[in-house]
Amino acid sequence: MNLAAHELLETQEALRTKAAEIEDHGMFASQCSDQRLKGILMKHQQQMMMA
Repeated sequence: MNLAAHELLETQEALRTKAAEIEDHGMFASQCSDQRLKGILMKHQQQMMMA
């Protein structure tokens, strides 16, 4: 399967965006003092990693 350069760039951008979103959720959870909100953020982070 040969991909064109623009397809590789788009795929790379999508993966980097997803990785940044996962990292952001971890950062937000680490700074959160509300345990309920922290749990929601961590659960969502886990779901994003599994997707």
